Amino acid sequence: MIHTVLALSSLEQEVGNISKSSYEQGRDNLDDSEINYLLKMTKHVLMKIREQITEDSQ
Repeated sequence: MIHTVLALSSLEQEVGNISKSSYEQGRDNLDDSEINYLLKMTKHVLMKIREQITEDSQ
């Protein structure tokens, strides 16, 4: 369970950091590389959550 919380916290921090950086640069939208990075990170976090659920159910 702790790994799930840490993974979600890490994802939340990354989204915040990238959004803040974009805002500070005067952009209203994230660029394609930022979006792709966040999607990749989200996929990784979801895999970690699935692994944790599988381990907990055994």
